[in-house]
Amino acid sequence: MSKAFKIRAFHRNDSERVIRLISDIIVNEFNFKLDFNTLDSDIFDIEENYNKSDGGCFWVAESVDDNNRQQKIVGTTAVRNLKQFESTCELKRMYVLKEFRRLGLGQKLLDIAVGYAKNVGYSKMVLDSSSNLYAARALYLKKGFFNIPRYNDNYRADVFMERKLSPNC
Repeated sequence: MSKAFKIRAFHRNDSERVIRLISDIIVNEFNFKLDFNTLDSDIFDIEENYNKSDGGCFWVAESVDDNNRQQKIVGTTAVRNLKQFESTCELKRMYVLKEFRRLGLGQKLLDIAVGYAKNVGYSKMVLDSSSNLYAARALYLKKGFFNIPRYNDNYRADVFMERKLSPNC
């Protein structure tokens, strides 16, 4: 399989493949139980939960072959409006298939999410994660995120981070 990829906005017909990718990573790599009643319910209606008219967006990364034909979804990222905090968005659903890690895909997905958040006028971006996800944490620190106190009740998360957003940073 080619290790080339392209990133684009989510389309409705991506739903099954996105659910499969995220579920497989959560269960088989992170060893968490899926919780479709609360924590993971958003992936069943991505268009509603990451609606651009509400300040959100969802992207997929697809592998492409030598003829630039799409093959499969290999990564995701998303931004959603956190209405409980002024001018704040949350980075969500940052996932990359194991065989596509260390190729710069995670960094590109994060850059797209941060760029979008700046363009729509958010002043900060927050995220929650797990201390066991060393590479993800290193990427977030490299990209200007810093630790903050817990801001939600995600029982899977023990790391909470923020990044200030401005047009120049």
